[in-house]
Amino acid sequence: RVLTCEVDAAAAQVARELLHWAGVGTSEVEVLVGRAADWAAIGYLGLVDVLVLDHRGSRYHEDLAVMSPQLSPGARIVADNVLTPGAPLFLAYIDGAYHVEIHEAEEFLRPGRTDWMVVCTPIHGGPPAGEVPAPPEFARWSWQIDDLCWQSASGPFVRREDWENLHTDIAP
Repeated sequence: RVLTCEVDAAAAQVARELLHWAGVGTSEVEVLVGRAADWAAIGYLGLVDVLVLDHRGSRYHEDLAVMSPQLSPGARIVADNVLTPGAPLFLAYIDGAYHVEIHEAEEFLRPGRTDWMVVCTPIHGGPPAGEVPAPPEFARWSWQIDDLCWQSASGPFVRREDWENLHTDIAP
């Protein structure tokens, strides 16, 4: 059973139309409107084998914390856009509590810009995720990333230089 959650009802309808166009039936993939955490809270999702995080990187760690009790043994968490725009609090949250693989790729439609896709699995018997607070600079970076994202969504545009400066500051 495949479930996908879209916060935006219009995006959910587009997803349904694309699935229909591709010949995928509603019995194969169900598109839900709302946050996965809300659906999990009412017990609708059941055990989750694969959790894909691909929305707002500054929320990935919160969503994973809420979804963790729903993860099946051996579950995989796939997080996109971890470097661009970024998800520093997510990286701090999973540190030491998850087996982590970082896959580097060129950002979609942005030649020359690198992004990370993170695939991780919980370490059974390991320390709980988020046990150690994130370093203060991670919270600052998360805020800066959110600020640039909101500017790019609501304003005329964000200069490429602003993103490059932030990524230079964050780079390992």
